[in-house]
Amino acid sequence: MERKRNQRMYDAVEVGWVCVVQCELDAATALLDERYDDVSPEGGETYILGRMGRHNVAIAYPSAGSYGIAPIVRVATKIHQEFRNIRFCLLVGIAGGCPDPRDPAMDIRLGDVVVSEPKGNRGGVVQIDMGKNTDDGFRIFSHLNKPYQELLDAIPRLRNDHRNNHQRRKMDDYIDAVTRKSKEQPEPGYFAFPGREHDRLFQSDYPHPPKQASCANCDEKFVWRRDPPRKRSRVFYGTIGSANNVLRSAKERDRLRQEEGILCVEMEAAGMMDTLSCLVIRGISDYADSHKSKEWQPYAALAAAAYAKDLLTYIVKAPPARVHGKHCFLGTVPLDDVDRALAASPKAFPQDLAELVNIMSNRKLHFFEVRLPRFHEFLRKYKLSHTSHWVEADPNQIFDGFNITKATAVLDNPQKEPRERLRAARARAFLLSNRRGLVTIYRIHDTVLRMWNYVESG
Repeated sequence: MERKRNQRMYDAVEVGWVCVVQCELDAATALLDERYDDVSPEGGETYILGRMGRHNVAIAYPSAGSYGIAPIVRVATKIHQEFRNIRFCLLVGIAGGCPDPRDPAMDIRLGDVVVSEPKGNRGGVVQIDMGKNTDDGFRIFSHLNKPYQELLDAIPRLRNDHRNNHQRRKMDDYIDAVTRKSKEQPEPGYFAFPGREHDRLFQSDYPHPPKQASCANCDEKFVWRRDPPRKRSRVFYGTIGSANNVLRSAKERDRLRQEEGILCVEMEAAGMMDTLSCLVIRGISDYADSHKSKEWQPYAALAAAAYAKDLLTYIVKAPPARVHGKHCFLGTVPLDDVDRALAASPKAFPQDLAELVNIMSNRKLHFFEVRLPRFHEFLRKYKLSHTSHWVEADPNQIFDGFNITKATAVLDNPQKEPRERLRAARARAFLLSNRRGLVTIYRIHDTVLRMWNYVESG
């Protein structure tokens, strides 16, 4: 059976979140406060929809095994086509750090976070393999987009809170919560902090021994002696280098830091920024040298995602766009109220409404003692305004193809689908109300049925 596209759920998304490596996707989904549907439009991409704080997000990722600029360009191109109300995008994941062990203020460690920040004529990301060979060597000539201004405006407030009020540094709480929960997952300790004893920066002129799978046999005398270890991630702001190939050279890494002021290197940001303006957030998982390994990748991805979630708490949620006129109603409920409730709770609202349909179509439940209170409870839960209508009805009318006898028979037949039974309930209530001079019961059934049809229409 073909799945209907829920356009309202698509339109509720205001944040695009792009990741590439599996651990980046794992970290992003682990930090969702509520997960909605996974959707796969006709283009072939898959998006994970959910809520992070007050924001509805769409997590996008290329197919397995796709790395570098080309796959990310496709993702960046498609995400805005699918989700037309996206305000900004975040590119969140891992990267190789460019540390300066001689300067404690710039000594980036594994598990730290680097955030792209515009400086001078650079938008926060440079493509390090785009430039010119000159007599003085290779010179980068790369001018990419700047991130969305609202993100840049929020960062100073977050930095101030991180520096002066540790209770406002929510990223640490997010990391702790996920690492605790991961102990009970199929891969216990997947997001666990690896320990500073596994954070070793080798001197640049000491390459990894050939044909060695790990650094178990690397000479410890070539490891930099650094400041006392710390567990919490530091956050650095500056320029991120991006290329279409993996950097595994300590000397080239040092040159990029010294000559270009680059804090970390990765493979996707240039393709993303050249196509779609975004903020790049990277957790440091290695030192971009021949000693690199994957041990720190899950924790580094989690640190980056936790920072991104923390940043979103500083972004005001955009008010829902008014699509309908103020006189558009579904029965007695304003249509804009229903759209707002769907945008805020795209999964829970339809589920609760389906339950209400079953209750309202059950004639064995007393209307005024059971069904009507449940209707009002539903309205209160989703803050739906409601106006009662009292009108005179034609006593000779047959409503919606039903008379009293037929409507009663359909209502009492459990084999009929809930929608048909609710139609019968609505007709019966209307016809009975003619005898009493009131149509309150009719209006309630009519409202529930109209809301259900609207939600089901997608």
